[in-house]
Amino acid sequence: PVVERPVVLELKSTKAMRNTLDRIGQRVGEVVHGVQAPCVSGSRVRRFLHSVEGGVPQIQIRGGHVDMAILGAMQVSQNGDLANWAIPGGRTMGVGGAMDLATGAKRVIVLTTHTTKKGASKLVDACTFPLTSVGVVDLVITNLAVIKPHNGRFHLIECAPGVTADQVVESTGAEVVLGD
Repeated sequence: PVVERPVVLELKSTKAMRNTLDRIGQRVGEVVHGVQAPCVSGSRVRRFLHSVEGGVPQIQIRGGHVDMAILGAMQVSQNGDLANWAIPGGRTMGVGGAMDLATGAKRVIVLTTHTTKKGASKLVDACTFPLTSVGVVDLVITNLAVIKPHNGRFHLIECAPGVTADQVVESTGAEVVLGD
């Protein structure tokens, strides 16, 4: 028999992701995410709030009850290290719940652009930005490819439509292995 479980999804999004979500869901004006912008809600989304009395979100996250966290990143290393909360010399608001999510979730998927606006790769040998968590990233999905950090190397799983493996390798700041 199939046993349905509730899906717990914590949305911490960038402006671009939020605008996409606005088109597919209904804006919930009284609920905001980490950068104080309104969140959206849909029928298949279950959310919990950090303001809940008794620390229920932290208990759920730290207790290993979150199956998957989907986070953004400033850098991901070949070892699966995640840096997503501070740029050295930049304005820092604190790590927030990202560290708990990255460390407490059973699986961590990173959604990010492959490179910065200045063209530097976000997929690197070793993170130079402050780490959120060590060795937690299971999969990276960028505008160029789907990549899996595994055994100290990036493994190219799939290229985006119109993108070649050579383009992915050229845009990545570390070794890329083709295939699993």
